Amino acid sequence: MIGRTVLTFALLASSIAYLPAFAQSPDSDPSRVSPKMDDAIWKQWCTGAGTPNHACFHLIKGSHTDYSVLTKDQDKIIFSGQGHYFGVECGTDAEPITIQVEGVGHLDIKGPYTVNGKPGCAIGGMMYGQYFGGNAVPGTPYADFPVKFAD
Repeated sequence: MIGRTVLTFALLASSIAYLPAFAQSPDSDPSRVSPKMDDAIWKQWCTGAGTPNHACFHLIKGSHTDYSVLTKDQDKIIFSGQGHYFGVECGTDAEPITIQVEGVGHLDIKGPYTVNGKPGCAIGGMMYGQYFGGNAVPGTPYADFPVKFAD
């Protein structure tokens, strides 16, 4: 009787140990979080001359809720209070800031790089299955995002 009880408990415990693996989906990755919204920080980074070594974007499609970053990078991407604009601190070549965009692809921000005399960031990524690359700078004007591709 005790042997059967121990065996039953062992089987139950081993089954429960595997449940998190089956229940977790890529969308529920605990290492990824939504970016913060903070008008004061966004304005500091992305209005006027902006803050060096940052890139500023205008969201032309989707919502700020479509974006996620690694938890360690949460303070490096800030959306405006209305969610129509966002700024990103440049990562490095070795550790770019990677932003996942649901239904679109991903965006990598690295640098810093000088763009037209301004200390900005190199950007690249995969949007709708197409690779793109370019540069973005702090302050205005803003780079439109997601990228519009020619048909």
